This record gives sequence, C-alpha cells and structure tokens, in this order.
Amino acid sequence: MATTRRRSAALVLLVIAALAYFNAVSDVFVYDDDLFVGDNVAIRSWRNAPMVLRPSFYVERALAYRPLVMLSYFWDYSLWGLRERGFHFTNFAVHGINAILVLLLAQRAGLSRGVSLVGALAFALHPVQAEAVNGVAFREEMLCLLFVLCAALFSSAPRRWPLAALAVIFAALSKETGVLAVPLAITAYHVLGTGKPAPRASRPWLISLAAIAFALAPIILWSLWKLLPESGAPAVDMSLSDPAALIPVLARYAGLAAVPHGLSVDHGLRPAQLTFGSALGMTVLLGGLMAGAAWARGQRVLRFGLVWLAVMAIPLLVSAFTPIPVAERRMYGAIVGFGLLASWVGSQRLAIPKARAATAVFCLMLISFAALTTARNNAWRGSHALWRSAVATSPNSYRARNNLGTCYYTRGAISMALKQCHVSLALNPQNAEALYNLGSDCLLRQGSAEKAIPWYERALAAKPSHAGAHLNLGEAYRRAGRLDDAVAQFQRLLSAHPDNAQAHNNLGVCYEQKGLAAQAAAEYERALAIDPAFEPARVNLRKLRGRQ
Repeated sequence: MATTRRRSAALVLLVIAALAYFNAVSDVFVYDDDLFVGDNVAIRSWRNAPMVLRPSFYVERALAYRPLVMLSYFWDYSLWGLRERGFHFTNFAVHGINAILVLLLAQRAGLSRGVSLVGALAFALHPVQAEAVNGVAFREEMLCLLFVLCAALFSSAPRRWPLAALAVIFAALSKETGVLAVPLAITAYHVLGTGKPAPRASRPWLISLAAIAFALAPIILWSLWKLLPESGAPAVDMSLSDPAALIPVLARYAGLAAVPHGLSVDHGLRPAQLTFGSALGMTVLLGGLMAGAAWARGQRVLRFGLVWLAVMAIPLLVSAFTPIPVAERRMYGAIVGFGLLASWVGSQRLAIPKARAATAVFCLMLISFAALTTARNNAWRGSHALWRSAVATSPNSYRARNNLGTCYYTRGAISMALKQCHVSLALNPQNAEALYNLGSDCLLRQGSAEKAIPWYERALAAKPSHAGAHLNLGEAYRRAGRLDDAVAQFQRLLSAHPDNAQAHNNLGVCYEQKGLAAQAAAEYERALAIDPAFEPARVNLRKLRGRQ
C-alpha cells in the first residue's frame, strides 16, 4: 500500500509537470544549442566518445570540462538524429526525474507524502526552471543536480556511501559546481540519516569525500578560470569598503526565486569586481543561512533546506564576477532549497485544523507557477522570440540587443538589425560581437573591405580571441590589397586554432596572389586534411594545379 501511494505521488508530480511543459518539446534549437549539438559533428558517432573524455577536446574549444553532458548528446543523437524534439524531450525527462528525487528527499526528512508533493511541485513548476529545461545547451545544470540529489539520498541511507561517492564524481563531471555535492552529502548524512552516526563508521565516508574533492579540484579550478570575464567586459564600479556592492545581483536572484517576474535570458547586469566589500557581503549572507540552519534544531527539513540554499548560493555569488552575472539556469539547483522550505511551511500550516487558507495559498502559488512556466516556454520556440522577449524585459542588455540584431539580419530586416547593433554598441562600446556584426555587414553586404577593417580591428581590440574577427579581418585585408597584413592575420589565427580549415584556405589564397604557389598548395592541402569535405579548398587546389 505504501509503495502504491509513493508511486501515485510520483505519477501526479510527473503529470502536472508535463502539463506545464507541454509546449517545451519544440522543433528548434536556440541560443547555444547549435554550438553544442547542431554544429557539433563529434556527437554523430560513438567512435568519437573517447575524444570527449580528453581535456584537450575542451581546451581547443575553450569549454569547461563536462564530459557526461557531452556523452548525453551522443545518446540523444543515437536515438533521434538531429531531430530537435528528441533532445528537448530528454531535457524534460531529466527534469521529471529530478522532481521525483526532490519528492523522495522531502519524504526522507520525515514529511508526509502530501506536503512533500507540494515542495516537489514548487521545484518542478518554478518559472526560472524553464531556461534550463528549454535550453539543450544548459543540460549540465539538470544532470549535475540529478547526481547531487542522488548523493544526498544515498548519504542519508545506511551503508550507501560508495554509491554516494560515485554520485559526487558524476555530478562534478557534469558541471564543476557538482563538487558542492560533498558538503550536501555530509549534511544529509548527519541531518537526514537514521540514527546518530558512529564516528568510526563515518570516517571512511568522510575520507572518501575529501579525497574525491581533492582529486576534482584541478578540473574545478580550470573550468572556473574559463568563466572569468574577458578584457573589454564592462564591470560595475564598486567601492572597496562597500559591503552592498553585490546587492543588484543578490536582489535579482532573490526576486526571481520569490516573485518570478521579468524572466529573461539576459538581465542586462554588468559583472562585478571582487573587492573586500563584496567578499564581506557574501560571507555575511552565507553565514546568516548557516546560522539559521544551526538554530533550526529538531526541524530536519528546515535545517537541510537552509544548508542547501547556503551551499547552492555559492555558484550564484561567484557568477556575479562573470560576463553574465545573473542567469536563471544557474538557479536550477538552488530552487531545490526553495521547494524544501515550501514543504516545511506546508508541514507547519497544512497540518493544522481548518487550514483552508493555507491550502488555497499553496494551490494559487502552484497554479501561478505553472501558468508562468507555460508562458515562458513560448519565448524559447525560436531565436527571434527569445531575444525579442529579452530586449522587452531588459532593454539595457547589450547582449540581447546584439543578438536580436543578428536575428533581424538573418530574416533580411537589415535596417532593424543595424539599429539594434548600434544600440548595443552605445550600451557597451567594447562589445566585440556588435563590432564584428557591423564589420560583417560592410564586408559581406556592402562589399566594402575598407569600411569593414576598422570595425574588425575594434572587435579584436575588445576581444583578442575572437576567431571570426581574425578570419574576416584577414579577408578584408586581402580584398583591400594588403596581402602582407592578411597573411599575418591568418597566421595569428592559426597559431591559436591550427585546425581552422577556412583560415588555411584563405591563407592559401593570399599566397597564391603573392605568387607563392608551393605555399598556397600546402595550405589548401592542410585545409583538406582537417576537413576533407571543405569544397573551397578542393576547388582552389584543383585550379592551382591546372595552371601549373
């Protein structure tokens, strides 16, 4: 009977979540989905699976080391090909599993099935979760949380610590913040576990977790280094002695959790600078949450929920110093704490006689969450809708303006595209993408290399690692007759990206125009060695040999 009731609660949870996300299984890739899936030829054959386990795969692409996420794309491609609906369905399936794990976690804390279901629904239906669920490229948030939840559940059960240790490893291989499963697992062991753990029995478990955290440290540090702002990213000017420096970021995250209004893929906030004041502010916040957890003795779910929020707040605070300081997808794991606290409130209010008012409030909250989530899913049904929504919500976001301009350009609305790019540039004069787009308009549409060159030079001054700007600037130099500058530009690009077939081909064209046939042929051959299907290099090599 108990098993049947548990299954019924899980089924109700999945059905309600499916109703809220019925329009999330779309037939389009948006945002970074093409980068990780659509244009990622590596995932199209399991023979490439060993390649994505090697750190070099991520170093060459300037990506964080998240091999389990990449392997999940292999799995999806083997099932669906490049059919977008299949990838989105997998995202929702992982979200559903996570919701069930939250349900089990609340029950493990001693709450009733009904109250636990309220907390799990608060997690599953919260509107900020829509970004992680709809973005195939953001699957790392959900996979990481899946294993963090498993680590907490295994830790709270007797003699399951080997499985918990394995879950910690999988969490960190899904996303670097998965290492936070270590303190959460230890807390679950002591707070949610049955009985008082004996020190000797817990010693192997604690030593194992410490060893895992130490072994994963290089991966974590390297991945976090990849997230640091590049030169040219505007920063908030914060006083050294101002502990309120992080208030805009913290207020936005708190507002999104409590009253999820104004959802956007980009909130237009600038990255912060790490100062003594900001460090003090973070310490006070985390200390307050931990003090609340220490005070809540006897309230297991409240205590664990506060610890969860404190631990999961760490990556949110760190994100304040990255180019995108507020991102709803990063809240995916923290919302578990929101759900646990909702369960605790429900256990205090719904269990008393005549709790109709509390029941009505919880029902209204969940219905509102579901409606907002369904509405938010519509913004993810295409790039144009996504960035138009972002500009409407955050008109001062230079990234949203630039990306909306790119969408307009793709649709042929050139004047509207250029307008958005210029607005983006006014908001951030060092916006490399807007500078690059304006240069590309001059080069590709207007056919004016001379006009394009200053735009590309400014883009590279703002972001020296911009491969597209290097490539197009070299081409603009070539068209302007500045062959030596073009050769130098392509060589500079190839020193950082030796596997860029387009750069090898363009360098070959420059050599051919300079009368260096042997060097030109060598570059065409290198391009074809990298990509045998690269037709421009094949045609150029055939024509060159035909003239010899």
